[in-house]
Amino acid sequence: MQSKSGSLIEVVSGKAVGFILAICLSLYIFPVIGIYLDVTQVIEVTIFFTLFSLVREYIWRRFFNWLMTKGYFQCHI
Repeated sequence: MQSKSGSLIEVVSGKAVGFILAICLSLYIFPVIGIYLDVTQVIEVTIFFTLFSLVREYIWRRFFNWLMTKGYFQCHI
């Protein structure tokens, strides 16, 4: 079972990498599909989605850890 701090560290580090990749991809892909944003706007949009994703993933991990502690979910990895 993963501790709360372990879950948080894993989620934050994964999101940091995803954040940088999302900015780079957005700067390339948005103009290709006709969406023109400056770098500041791309960063703002990416921050919003990254924060939402971070909270969602942390809650999801804690939920599954709770299920495992209650015996509702068995995971043998």
